[in-house]
Amino acid sequence: MNVSGVSLAKVSDLTAGVSMEAQLQNLQERVWILARELDAVNAELAVRRDLELELVRLSFETAVENEVLRDTVEALSVGLRLELGLTLHA
Repeated sequence: MNVSGVSLAKVSDLTAGVSMEAQLQNLQERVWILARELDAVNAELAVRRDLELELVRLSFETAVENEVLRDTVEALSVGLRLELGLTLHA
């Protein structure tokens, strides 16, 4: 049985009749494969981390822009009410 590149067979079944040098070579190859897979996963995680940081930055910028727009609309609203008030009383 093989799950995600890891054999679940008994060690004695895998090594029966195989020289120690061949077993060592096989282990070295498997370690090399696992190291490359680990590097790929680390690279993918770094990309995800960068994307998450960018999303946080954009969310913060959007929140700040929304607050500025809210303040601007409120100031315009107050200005318009003052202007209408002066026009109506004149």
